[in-house]
Amino acid sequence: MNILPALFEAVGLYSSSGGLGEHLRGLDIDCQTMSRQSAYNFVFLALIFVNVVILFNYYYGLLNRSPFNQVGWWLGNILVGAFIIFLIAYVGSHRDLVNHRYCEQLSFHDGDCIGFGITAAIYSVVWSVLLSLLIKWKSICNKKIPF
Repeated sequence: MNILPALFEAVGLYSSSGGLGEHLRGLDIDCQTMSRQSAYNFVFLALIFVNVVILFNYYYGLLNRSPFNQVGWWLGNILVGAFIIFLIAYVGSHRDLVNHRYCEQLSFHDGDCIGFGITAAIYSVVWSVLLSLLIKWKSICNKKIPF
């Protein structure tokens, strides 16, 4: 079993067996093989990239100034990143649902797509907190944020 599908499916906010999880792992339209690119990989790479860009901007870029050195600004940046990741995860899976680009033997609906987006947003927040703890020490104004 792949680690990324296991991490995302461990939260349990969408159907993994016989549903969206199999589609996201790469089950092709004719339901025979896992020949498509896994959506988990794309969402995970987007999660890392988007949050790295947002947090480096906060700690070393435009937001590394005294008016932004409050926990509220930090939390706002974290939530913006989580929202972007939610949209990437939701829109990708929902687009396949609406356009019927999935194996017809699978059973999933819009609620599963929302669950996948929420799961990705949760991991986005976790990654952002860990990344904040790793990169904040050289910031001029924001080195005490979040703790």
